[in-house]
Amino acid sequence: MALRSSGRGSDYSLHSAQVCSKKVLKKRRKALCTFRVWLWVVILIISWGSLPISYSANDSALGSAEPDFTSLSLEELGSIKVPTVYGASKHDQRITDAPSSVTIVTSEEVKTFGYRTLADILRGVRGLYVSYDRTYGYIGVRGFNRPGDFGGRTLILVDGHRLNEPLFDSAFNVTDFILDVDLIERVEVIRGPGSTLYGDNAFFGVINVITRHGKDVAGAEISGSVASFDTYQSRVTYGNRLTNGVEVLFSGSYFDSQGHERLYEPAFDTPDQNNGIAEGRDGDTFYSGFASIKYHQFTLEGAYIARDKSAPLAAYETLFNTPQPTIDKRGFARLNFNDTLGEDWVVSASAYYDYYGSDVDYLSDATAPGGPFATVLNKERDHAQWTGFEGQVSKAFDQHRLTLGTELRYDFDLTLHSVNVSPYEVLTDFHGSAERGGLFLQDEYSILTNLVLTAGLRFDDYSSFGNTLNPRAGLVYNPFSKTTFKLLYGQAYRAPNLFEYSGVGIDSKSNPGLGPEHIRTYEMVYEQYLPANLRFSASGFFNQTDNLIAQAVDPDDGLLYYRNVENAQTKGVEMEAEYRSKAGLFARASYTLQRTEDVSTHEELSNSPRQLVKANVGVPLWGEKLGAGLELQYSSRALALPGRPIGSADPYWVFNATLYSREIVKGLELSASVYNLLDEKYTNPAGDELTPSVIRQDGRNFRLKLTYKY
Repeated sequence: MALRSSGRGSDYSLHSAQVCSKKVLKKRRKALCTFRVWLWVVILIISWGSLPISYSANDSALGSAEPDFTSLSLEELGSIKVPTVYGASKHDQRITDAPSSVTIVTSEEVKTFGYRTLADILRGVRGLYVSYDRTYGYIGVRGFNRPGDFGGRTLILVDGHRLNEPLFDSAFNVTDFILDVDLIERVEVIRGPGSTLYGDNAFFGVINVITRHGKDVAGAEISGSVASFDTYQSRVTYGNRLTNGVEVLFSGSYFDSQGHERLYEPAFDTPDQNNGIAEGRDGDTFYSGFASIKYHQFTLEGAYIARDKSAPLAAYETLFNTPQPTIDKRGFARLNFNDTLGEDWVVSASAYYDYYGSDVDYLSDATAPGGPFATVLNKERDHAQWTGFEGQVSKAFDQHRLTLGTELRYDFDLTLHSVNVSPYEVLTDFHGSAERGGLFLQDEYSILTNLVLTAGLRFDDYSSFGNTLNPRAGLVYNPFSKTTFKLLYGQAYRAPNLFEYSGVGIDSKSNPGLGPEHIRTYEMVYEQYLPANLRFSASGFFNQTDNLIAQAVDPDDGLLYYRNVENAQTKGVEMEAEYRSKAGLFARASYTLQRTEDVSTHEELSNSPRQLVKANVGVPLWGEKLGAGLELQYSSRALALPGRPIGSADPYWVFNATLYSREIVKGLELSASVYNLLDEKYTNPAGDELTPSVIRQDGRNFRLKLTYKY
């Protein structure tokens, strides 16, 4: 402030602004030039992929000739393999028939673009973005991603089973995701409210991860990779269909990364904080397992992960450059039954058990005024166990397909426990339980052969806050065989999680009147198949979110508590074009324009970029044996939390490239990936528990991977 009040300070500020402007301008010109170069590369690749090429009878996968289904009728389309989705209506249907805007990411794309985590996959999907604070990843959907929020407004499923846990609503998606990505058959990204079918957390969308089948593995796989930051990963998988009809899949994975040996964070750049350098504090280790046993109509499935991540950025005003291990454990076991009775009745039921545990150590400054330096170690030990039942019956008759379902869940062990070690002091010791139940009905009514109305309604009752009712309706119209229009409306909710509802802590309290958040969405979708294997889609959407939960201070007693206080709205459009050539070339590009603002102040929300650009190109270089995957991601400026020293995260371009080979040696797959190829210096907005305004992301890094099948 002293410098700014003097003449010298004014000159210095003006000079800094001019230099900053020149740097920003130079950066934008460089990004624009780079984008133009890559655009021409993509155009040349597409032109090359469109050239006529001869095929042998044995060509398959990336080198195979695919039928030109854009010239086919709807009936003919049903006879060939087209993308299908399960999670949009809880049964398999073509994505063009689903009452939602849907993206499918296949296992082939996971390999082509070198995706390492679920977060990597989601970053490549239109309208989605993931922020990373070097401990957790936070999923943003259509302009909404509150910094530090654990992601409870997006529901994560594995084979239809809920992964969000009840303590903090965590939507794990980086190395804490329960599955190795090599076990993924496809990922269904279903935009829009899904509470009508799934209840809690299906607020902005549902992400359903479908696992591989044992019969598709048909043997054993061994995989290993080495990557930047002293990172190593290994996996062993066995899957098969036995002669007695039993289908099995067993897999185990281990991951270890030292992370950045010296991670610099400017917000801590003082002599007493090691000049902002965290040394050896960015490590990440996990081991995980997955098993599936299927016999006729029954499937027994289970998964478990234990992840130990060092948190290097001193959350909650803890001491910088000190150990802060953060351990998350997540597991489930589920028995599922699925059968068709007669010709029309489809019955499914599942019973499950789930576990979540979180262990975190915090070291804080406890120096008394005028006394010697002292510290206090805080240990958080939180865990939850729950069990439940889901069942549904579906019947098709005349022009209708009715689905009736129910869900019952009992959270029998909910524990939040926090103590200071020395001197010993119990800060939090909460033990409780909770119950919830839901009932839903959905009708898919074929008004005409090319006009279908999907309408649904769900009632949920909670032991904590009461009940909620959520409808949805979707009108899908095919005026022509290659054209689809969708008019969609839906409502959804997010229930307060235990941490918000209980108000545990020495300086906080509960709020018995805390209720769920609500959203109403309106969307129009246009999907068009074009000549030359092109597909185009566009959508316009409007989201109105009410009763958002935020922390506040009670002026009467000075205690913190959570209340329903905020409303927000989002307006936006999305466009996407996709191309698949007969030579096996794959290209997809999307653009999202959106704005999310507080309804009362009309101010733009933090961590809400207005523009997102995604582009993916998969190029077969030598039939199915050798190929390359190129990926581009752009995000416009995203505001940091109000009152922070740095006001926003700057716009950035990130390029990733992967070169892969298959079957050059029988059973062997090799891939080499470079991420952030141009070494872009970019950041993500930080949560309010962290000191920095924005978090620096990784620069250029690589991975080499080998998989052997036998």
